[in-house]
This record gives sequence, structure tokens and C-alpha cells, in this order.
Amino acid sequence: MMSRLSDVPSISHGFSGVADGTMVLNGGFANRKKYLAVHGLQPNQIVHAGLCHGTNIAVVTTSEGGKIIPETDGLITTEANVGLAMTAADCLLISVYDSEQKAVGMFHAGRRGLASEIVTRFFDVWKNVCLCNMHDCYVSISPSICVDHYTISDSDAQAFMKWPDACQKRDDGIHLDLRSVAQQQLLSVGVSNDNITFDQRCTFEERTLFSYRRDHPITSQLQVGYLMRRE
Repeated sequence: MMSRLSDVPSISHGFSGVADGTMVLNGGFANRKKYLAVHGLQPNQIVHAGLCHGTNIAVVTTSEGGKIIPETDGLITTEANVGLAMTAADCLLISVYDSEQKAVGMFHAGRRGLASEIVTRFFDVWKNVCLCNMHDCYVSISPSICVDHYTISDSDAQAFMKWPDACQKRDDGIHLDLRSVAQQQLLSVGVSNDNITFDQRCTFEERTLFSYRRDHPITSQLQVGYLMRRE
């Protein structure tokens, strides 16, 4: 029985690294197009999310191919050969596939998005589009910063009181486990734990990946994640 998104032959998905260059929309778009083309996604197939660290989710089709959807942190499509792309450094990119309805989706989940329960918002839209059984959903989560390197303020921690285990008080402050919050939210909407896989690489520790918290770059240095179902 399939338990990983990577087990699906028709699915292409991945996450770039430092060697591929920054993937920001302004200043790294040429890198992005080159990287995606290497992985078989042509410019007119790809829909890009212009992130806003919110909970806006867009349903897209081939007609949006080559476009940037502004102020959007999640994309869903029921069509084959529509690539979804968005950036992250320390935040999570969460890719979703419905094995029965053949829909795919991707959303950006950082501290602000998770505090606003973007997982619930994404799946509210997803269920309306796909009319799916949640046990048919397979989720893959990108590299992200781990709890050891992610500290937050006391006021920010208040937003995570619903997930108390995700905040750890240590000598150097409060550490937030983004992965734990995402997993708990996924379970709460009905995704099977057996169908959730994490890339365990920490962006802060892994020098082949960009990390805002580690590098504090003057200009944005970001990876791009992509997801597409091929016919």
C-alpha cells in the first residue's frame, strides 16, 4: 500500500538548494525557470504563488500557467500538467495529493500561517474542490528549520497555546516546533499519520539549503518547491 507521495509515478515534486541559486520572484526568477525546466516543468505550465504569510488559497487551472497569483499562500489544481511553485527558507512547504480524485496542492506554512491555522483553511478549500476522503490524501513536507534553532517571543508563543507541546521553554528562550504544529493540524483535519512524510533536513543546520535565521541575508535567499501531476 502506498504511504509516500514519492511512491506515485505520476507525481513530480522537489525542493531546490543553495547550488541552484536564490528563487525569489524579483531577482531570482531566471534561476527558478532554469531549475524547474531541468525537472521537466516548462514556464507555461507553472503557477507561482506570490506569498503573503497569510491563509489565502487559490484553485488554479491551465489558464493560470505562467502566472504569479499574488497574496496567496496555497495553490490547488485538479488538472494534470499544471505545476505549482512557491518559495521557502525556514518555513514548511506542504505538498498534498489525493490518490482517488488526482488533485494536487501545495501551501506555505510558517509561524504566522500555522498560528492562523492555514492547514485547516487549505483543507476547507480542498474538500470543496475534491469532495475527497481524507484517508486518500498523501502529504509530503519540505525541509524546514528544526525546533533546536527556532526561538520566538513570549507574545508569539501565545498564538500556539492550542498546541502546548510545540513550545519548549529552554535557557535561551522559547523554542517553537513548526513541524509538530503542522503535524497536529494535519491530523486534526483527518489526514492519516501514516500518510505524512517529513524531509528531516534542518535548513539552519544544512549548509546546502538557505536559512533566514542562520544567514540573515540583506536580500532574500529562498528555495523553491514544486509539485505537478503528469498525465
